[in-house]
Amino acid sequence: MNLGDSRCILRKKINNEYKIENLSKDHKPNVEEEAERIKSYGGKIRAMMDDEGNFVGPLRMYLKDKDLSGLAMTRSFGDYFASTVGTIPIPDVTEYKFSSSDKFLILASDGFYEFMSNNELVNIVSKYYERNDIVGCCEYLYKESYRKWINEETDIVNNITIILVFLDDL
Repeated sequence: MNLGDSRCILRKKINNEYKIENLSKDHKPNVEEEAERIKSYGGKIRAMMDDEGNFVGPLRMYLKDKDLSGLAMTRSFGDYFASTVGTIPIPDVTEYKFSSSDKFLILASDGFYEFMSNNELVNIVSKYYERNDIVGCCEYLYKESYRKWINEETDIVNNITIILVFLDDL
């Protein structure tokens, strides 16, 4: 199950070729179905504004009459104010049967995906997977994600939570 902007991706190896499979989908204002629901409740969707009035960053959903809450996701648990403009606590449910071609699973918060693509994350994890160094991988990913946040935002670091699972041949 997932809701919000955390993501689950799987790396597979089929016929000596590696593939990435998304096991979740993001619930963000740039997804048409999500945006339509927010707008139907009277919510606004736009990027944040900087001090000069320029739009910056990803699309966010805002309350009807105020520049609150500025969420970059359209589903969450327990956000009363966002629920008044269509944010819902209903997760997507995906069933997946693991196979011997599945090598590792990455479940991570949007803090990892803000400045690293799925491919970049998988390429990093692959090196550690080959050495069976899951602890070293998590430490590296945290430090790299933190470094990227500081380089981009200087004084803001988003939640950078990761669950990493190395799958043995099934």
